[in-house]
Amino acid sequence: APTINAQWPYNNCGGYSCPSCNPWPPAQNNMQEKVEKVAVSVYYESLCPDSRDIFTHELCPNWSKISDYVHLKLVPFGKASSVSSGFDCQHGPKECYGNMFQSCAFSMLQPGTKQLNFACCFMANPYDYSSCLRRAGLAASEVRRCMTSGEGRELQLIAEVDTKHNTNGPSYVPTVVFNKKFNETDMKMIKNGQFMSVLCRYEKRVC
Repeated sequence: APTINAQWPYNNCGGYSCPSCNPWPPAQNNMQEKVEKVAVSVYYESLCPDSRDIFTHELCPNWSKISDYVHLKLVPFGKASSVSSGFDCQHGPKECYGNMFQSCAFSMLQPGTKQLNFACCFMANPYDYSSCLRRAGLAASEVRRCMTSGEGRELQLIAEVDTKHNTNGPSYVPTVVFNKKFNETDMKMIKNGQFMSVLCRYEKRVC
């Protein structure tokens, strides 16, 4: 039997409240309340200034506040188009490279925080590939393999279909779609720097 410590509080059941004496520990409820999330899809371009702005001013600084309530999908393609020789991008070949680079990196990272952290690094430093790979724990050789093996092209073709199917063209870059439905009013507000206000309409817990 354990030694009774006089400093333990005496309970109403006729004994001392020894923390380690009770063979029946308190029941713990391991069931967590399921949190419904709003789907937020961001269609953007790797070298587009407006795309950079939505990451640096909206998504990246607010992610810790909204991450519990948002299912985030990042689609780097924008107004690019597939051609026989590869892709034609609004801001030239370097943007095509950046789009594919991000698609390959995303294929190796979990959606949500890890993908966004990589995108935040890339969009803030679009030519500092090695630093962003290092922060994400990705091997440059694996990303290069993706980009040169045909996998990267396939990922960008998927991004092209996704972009054209779920946006209005897109006529806006970036385009942000909530719950898989493009909304013109949402986009006009987002163009004016009101991403969080729009998100608040879909998810009150981030307001």
